[in-house]
Amino acid sequence: MRMKKMSFLILSMVLALAILPAISGRAAEDKTTESVWTNQPPKLDGAANEWEGAALAEWEKGGIQYAFRNDAQKLYVLFIIKDSKLRSTIEDVGITLYVDTEGNRNKNYGIHFLRKRITAEEFIALLEKDSAVSEDQKAQIRSKPFYSYYASEVVTKKTGLSPVPPGVLPAMFKYASPQKSLVYEFAVPLNRVQDNAAGIGAQPGAAVTIGFEWGGPTEEQRKAIAKARGEQSNISNETDLGRSTDITAGARGIDRLPPKHSFWSTVRLAKAGGQGLS
Repeated sequence: MRMKKMSFLILSMVLALAILPAISGRAAEDKTTESVWTNQPPKLDGAANEWEGAALAEWEKGGIQYAFRNDAQKLYVLFIIKDSKLRSTIEDVGITLYVDTEGNRNKNYGIHFLRKRITAEEFIALLEKDSAVSEDQKAQIRSKPFYSYYASEVVTKKTGLSPVPPGVLPAMFKYASPQKSLVYEFAVPLNRVQDNAAGIGAQPGAAVTIGFEWGGPTEEQRKAIAKARGEQSNISNETDLGRSTDITAGARGIDRLPPKHSFWSTVRLAKAGGQGLS
């Protein structure tokens, strides 16, 4: 009987030791980052000057720093890539911020941010969606052939959604590359009027989980990979027919894709009246 109790005790200790790392790891993942209340929205310019003195959280793998601020209307996010190896293709394919108000890390809703190169005519068309553009303004815009447009687009798995009503605030961002770092600044409305409109979907005081995802192959790289794999398949078929062919010729390098990076952070939105920044 005594031996049975001892065996049970040893087994319990082994199980506890086995479970402990998983619990500790999950606790580290669930660490909450506190947003700071701000009375002065930071200017979106990629300079990060207005974030000086802010307590920056760091990705557990290193090379990434980030911070959150909010007021009653918007969440402001600072995202800094300090390690150039982690940039991947972020400037070509953009970055997506996923939002999960249930803390489950689902990618059911996100906002994709991408700087696009647009023509003067495309720029005029964008401006005309909001208000009339005079001929003098058009002439001034046409003096430059291309412009940088910082676009944001909601990504959702829901279908059949009605168009976003006019006047709804968009999510905005800018980025720059000072001192060899890549600095992104985002401003996302807290209120989400519907599932395909930009918005966190939470109010001050609530906790939300934010996912950062960027990198991976560009559309041109995807097409090149698909073409190369098709050629590889054809070469393999010819080899099966008895022809002497180098079956690796079409496949060399096609699987060396730019890496995709992602991580999640839970953030608690600050309430008015708490410790904040002017």
